[in-house]
Amino acid sequence: MAAKRPYHRVNLKQSLLDAALGLLAEEGPQAFTLREVARRAGVSHNAPYRHFKDKDDLLAEVAAQGFDRLTAAMRKAMAKGRGAAGNRRNPASVKGEEPVGEKLCAM
Repeated sequence: MAAKRPYHRVNLKQSLLDAALGLLAEEGPQAFTLREVARRAGVSHNAPYRHFKDKDDLLAEVAAQGFDRLTAAMRKAMAKGRGAAGNRRNPASVKGEEPVGEKLCAM
């Protein structure tokens, strides 16, 4: 029996995630297939299954990384003193308008 060859692609998971993100950005979710992700990553069509159970598992990881990036960007903005509240106009400052939050609470 021949010895099992070691897998040669060190960053396959991240390569697939990058390819998936690119595919989503360029073609949208309707064109998303594991086969196309594999083609863009330059690997066999079965390679994604080394790291992901199925298409939904890969999409969930893409979403998780997106939320991680969003969180990091928000923390960076907050550290600079530029919170979300500081970047928008105060709705109470518009003459004659009641803040939206107060309108919703009054319902």
